[in-house]
Amino acid sequence: MNRHLNLSGVALALALISGCGPSVRYQYVMPPSEAGRTCVAQCRTQQSQCESLARLEWQNENRLREAERRSYHYCSQGKSKKQARKECLAPGYSSSFGYNSFGGSGNFNCSSDYDRCFTDICGGTIRRIVEQPQ
Repeated sequence: MNRHLNLSGVALALALISGCGPSVRYQYVMPPSEAGRTCVAQCRTQQSQCESLARLEWQNENRLREAERRSYHYCSQGKSKKQARKECLAPGYSSSFGYNSFGGSGNFNCSSDYDRCFTDICGGTIRRIVEQPQ
């Protein structure tokens, strides 16, 4: 009980301290030319497509994991654990994608791609602004 209270106190202290630090935000400054602004619109379209593909991959991976779980469940019914391990494919082993989550370590990094497009291709600027607490 005391250990639980101590851990809760530490967690509360960390939460309070983290609220006292500086906050960081980013300001996107559009390129000055019309061609640059048109380019940024294309970057946004690409980012939107990237996010849609990432969501679809995440949904497909979830469906695949669910199908693997169901397949294992049906295969293992009426068998001992040892027999099931030997004869049934455990969930996760047939997946070629792995268990990445949307926005996680999958093949998509849409925000970074947008930022690179915005700055390197279109000529925009991203300013990092650090605001100190008052």
